[in-house]
Formats: sequence, C-alpha cells, structure tokens
Amino acid sequence: EGRAVLLELRLGTITVASTQKLTNLASANGNAIFGIASDASIVRLTPAGDWSYKPPQPARSIFPQPDGALLISVGSGAQTRLVKVFPPDRKVLEDIPFPVATQTVRTELGDRLYLAVDSGLAVLRTRTMDWGATIRLPEPIVVMAASPSGDRVFALTASRRQIAIIDRFRE
Repeated sequence: EGRAVLLELRLGTITVASTQKLTNLASANGNAIFGIASDASIVRLTPAGDWSYKPPQPARSIFPQPDGALLISVGSGAQTRLVKVFPPDRKVLEDIPFPVATQTVRTELGDRLYLAVDSGLAVLRTRTMDWGATIRLPEPIVVMAASPSGDRVFALTASRRQIAIIDRFRE
C-alpha cells in the first residue's frame, strides 16, 4: 500500500516505519530509508527517529549517498535542479541544473549517477557535483543497470538489439 515497513532480520521483527504513503523509497545503507511523501516533501526513516524536509520546489526523485548526503531532484522540465543536503541539516549545500532523465542509476559506491537522457547517457560525479562528458548513443535507452562494483553501466537501447557497455574509467 505504499507504507514503509522495517524488516529487522537480526531480531526477527517487522515494524511499520511510517504510516505515510511514500514513493521512491531509497537507501544507501539499509539503515536510513528515504521516501517522497504525497506533499512532495522528503521523509527519512531510521531506527532512531524520523526526519522530514520540504525542498524549495517539489521533490521528484531522491538519491541517498553513502556519506549520508542526500541528492534531491526538484522542479520539472527545463527548470529541474539537483539539490544536495546533509540530513538532519536542511541547508542546501549545492544546487545545480539537472537534465530531464527517463531513468537514473546510482553506482553502489555512490560516486556516480548515470542519467538516460535524449542524447545518450549523462554522468554526474556525485562527490564533486560536476558533470562528465555525455556519452552519445544511437538510440534512446530503455533499461540500464550498473555492475555491482560500479565500474560499468549496461544500457539496453530502444531496438533491444544492442547493449551498450559503458566503462567508468574510459566513459
């Protein structure tokens, strides 16, 4: 039903972590779970307690980082931005333009965010918040996934006849 439930495998317990309906549930570590509430605010659920944040514009997607930071896509269309906060602080640390993406993939290391855009694959280095060169592909991406190490991203293009393999070291 869209409610966040905490399944604690070590203790063998199940707890309703939130009675709010949340979407886009995401976590970088399994301990802090982030979601977007119906009012487009961000909710963080942890065993120690909840935290919420109302970004400057409605939240569209969230990307928790291993260092505890949270990247939030806000706005829409050409006005889409990516803001960085470090919960529980609500101060915006960075705010950069963010392209409209049909899909996003974060590497397990959390140091890259790959975005399927109309011209190919855009790459954001999340630690420095700077953009790598866009990787051009002949067709739109329909499915993509990062390898467990984060060294490669696999992208299936629209014709479903070709898988593009993007090596992070050579881009």
